[in-house]
Amino acid sequence: MFITYWYGPPREFTNAEVYNDVKEAGFTVAGPMECSGYSVEDNMKFLDVCEANGLKACVFDKRMSHAINMYQSGEDGWAVPIVEMIDDYKNHPALSSYYVFDEPNSSLFKMLGEIVALIKEHDPEHPGYINLFPNYATNEQLGNESYYEHVKQYIEIVKPAFVSYDHYHFLHFAQNELPDGVEETDNADSYKVSGRGELHLSVLIENMRREGYEFAVSKAEVLYKQDENGNILEPMEKCIIDVPEEFSGTVIDKLSQRKGELSG
Repeated sequence: MFITYWYGPPREFTNAEVYNDVKEAGFTVAGPMECSGYSVEDNMKFLDVCEANGLKACVFDKRMSHAINMYQSGEDGWAVPIVEMIDDYKNHPALSSYYVFDEPNSSLFKMLGEIVALIKEHDPEHPGYINLFPNYATNEQLGNESYYEHVKQYIEIVKPAFVSYDHYHFLHFAQNELPDGVEETDNADSYKVSGRGELHLSVLIENMRREGYEFAVSKAEVLYKQDENGNILEPMEKCIIDVPEEFSGTVIDKLSQRKGELSG
């Protein structure tokens, strides 16, 4: 069974201990983003560690992005980087698939179909991996009039080995039941909803909207707690971001706006 994740352990944690934890967590395929390296050397290390722990791996290689840029620019020879990439990895026993693209608009389906066919021609055993938008994406994002039409067109044009798409349906409302993190208030029409930050709450809100609920949302507030000595504790998260040096200034600025502090 193909059970994987999107963002995995950072590349500096590519070791047997970490990927044993990945396997013990129930995953069968590692990758593709973050844990897979940008160079052949990084990716071979990633594949070797996965093999040692009985895992398969989806590989992300920067040559795929380069080939896509060439294709979109109308350059000849766009297939060459992909074929070279395939030759480097296709014989590794831990290889599961090649990462191609995430959340494509339908205008990209023709290109993706040619890439998927190219991969199949040179390595029939290991398909290209493409991940689609979630089912609540807008028609503008999809480039189609409905999600059904988007997926149907994707299958017909791209002819993928399998279909992968984002889905964040973490919570489900059943009759007379409320999910964790929701409390009744003195007002019968209002509920207090707690979550792990704005992203977690936005997922709940979007799921409810897609299910036909009509509601209003007040401004989110930070939840403070007190320790045994009465000290007020503010929630915080540790964030590790691995980006090229030229983007570090922008990342630091964005984190500073949210009261982020550098350490280490």
